Amino acid sequence: MPYPYEAMEEAIVNAIYHRGYDGQQEPNKIYLYPDRMEIISYPGPVAGIEKKHFEKGQTIPPVPARNRRVGEFLKDLKLAEGRGTGIPKIQRKMKENGSPEPIFDFDDMKNYFRVILPVHPRYEVLNALRKAENHWAVGEKRDAINHLMKVYDNQSSSGALASQVIEYAFHMSDVTLARDIFNTFIKESKKSEESLPYLAMARNYITRGEYVIGMKILKEIPIFPSISDKLEIAILKKKSRDFKGAHKLFSELFTQNPDDPKIIHEFAQTKIRLAKEYRRHRDSSIKKKLNKEASELLRRALSLSNDNIRTAWCWFDLATTLQLLDESYEGIETAYLNSIAVLPNENHFTKSYENWKRNVKQKRKYK
Repeated sequence: MPYPYEAMEEAIVNAIYHRGYDGQQEPNKIYLYPDRMEIISYPGPVAGIEKKHFEKGQTIPPVPARNRRVGEFLKDLKLAEGRGTGIPKIQRKMKENGSPEPIFDFDDMKNYFRVILPVHPRYEVLNALRKAENHWAVGEKRDAINHLMKVYDNQSSSGALASQVIEYAFHMSDVTLARDIFNTFIKESKKSEESLPYLAMARNYITRGEYVIGMKILKEIPIFPSISDKLEIAILKKKSRDFKGAHKLFSELFTQNPDDPKIIHEFAQTKIRLAKEYRRHRDSSIKKKLNKEASELLRRALSLSNDNIRTAWCWFDLATTLQLLDESYEGIETAYLNSIAVLPNENHFTKSYENWKRNVKQKRKYK
């Protein structure tokens, strides 16, 4: 939660309870900022209460109440408890929520009393990412980076922030900024979303064709916190032609999620690519086994997929695999035609189908 409900309620009730009602014209105020909430009442605390009493471990002295009747009314409504319990409750609820400590503030003349509830760090990150995304969408790309950097100065342990800055930096061809952010992040002692910056760096280097650097960063990832991160690592290994490494990860993922069409399809593609590595291998049974397994996985993915693009590519990959297995003409043609039927505007499917038919015709001609 950005703010724990109990802390907000207690701060607002205290503002009503302890404000001045005799000749005081200024109303209570609640301000909501991107990084904090402020609840202000007038005037400040009664005589005998000092700033030191709001420090951690301190207690509020038993000074006379300003509004006893108001306090009794709030207690009848179950909105207030005994005197002196409000401040400790706010502090306790903020701590339980994982939020920064609340701030209790008033001037020397005690003209006002302000309670500041800092927003939960994760919510601040989420809000910053949303605003940066809006800047980026309308073409204000440098503003998007600057906005994230402003928050990142205080949240350098956030993997979500670091990874997004890295993504934007690569899009802007500012590789130096991406490296600086990454190096700053890995030096943090406590990190959240720890794998995200590693994945962002590796993904962008691999996309640029710098496979060696990308693979080096992938090997440095300290943990696999989620299945989705593990899946992306496997896909990146496949893109960087580490088919054996990708195959190992996909095998683990398939065991954990045997009904995920994306995992199944990517696993099948990896087997097809790995089979090509055995093109010159003396034992052709390895190559045939991999292609056979790929065809079975592709049929499974087709039975589970509800996405047209993935379905079309599964049919196309199946056509390719059936050719490698020397399957029947009818089976191969059916797979090609199904891929074209699902995505008729994909020229690659049509061209591959026509090339295959032409090659088959030439082979029959010379037999």
